[in-house]
Amino acid sequence: MADWRNYTWALPIVGAIFAIISIATPALGKLTIYDHYWDETFFMDFKIWMVGYWEVGLYDGWVNNLSSDLGLPFHATITPFIICFLGLLIGAISGIGAGVSGYRGDFRKNIAALSGILMISFTLIFIIWVEVEWSPFSGDSVLDEWDDLIDYQFDPGFGVIGPFIGGIFCLAGGFIKSEERTMPLASKQLKMTPGSKIKYCPDCGAEASGKFCSSCGEPLPS
Repeated sequence: MADWRNYTWALPIVGAIFAIISIATPALGKLTIYDHYWDETFFMDFKIWMVGYWEVGLYDGWVNNLSSDLGLPFHATITPFIICFLGLLIGAISGIGAGVSGYRGDFRKNIAALSGILMISFTLIFIIWVEVEWSPFSGDSVLDEWDDLIDYQFDPGFGVIGPFIGGIFCLAGGFIKSEERTMPLASKQLKMTPGSKIKYCPDCGAEASGKFCSSCGEPLPS
């Protein structure tokens, strides 16, 4: 039965699949807004992908235009979105490449580990960068265009959860050792019984054994 560790090349491929699903899934989901003037809480199905594209209802656009398009005072820039999106994409491609090479018999564990590091690192950079910039995950209080004080907070989506799962798969593929195989000795040993002597054919002089010469077929002396 084959050891499962011989199939660790499949782990970075699984990790890359998680990363690709994350790219296609919103990084920020539901938006909760508490309006101090009306003393009401609103919930919006506000989707923002790591590439920097957002969508809410019939409206959509890029995060750097949130303030002008919707009148919401989210002063977000698209830079962390684009940089981290590219880093996550490179990590996914590297994971697939490492897995395919492993399937072909040349598993590069260092590439698999690197792909996992890229996935996790760029996702962390994304979370920290946007948090410092406009606090979507922890929430913040701002004044809207009518000087109305609102509290807002986004729910994290699978777009910032999946890369961690994918990164762990890739790191596992890079650090789990494959089954150690022991190769049999290829040396051939000539088995000779004590006192045995090498025979030579008296007719052709070839080294021979048995009763007849394997070279010329002449009978050998006993």
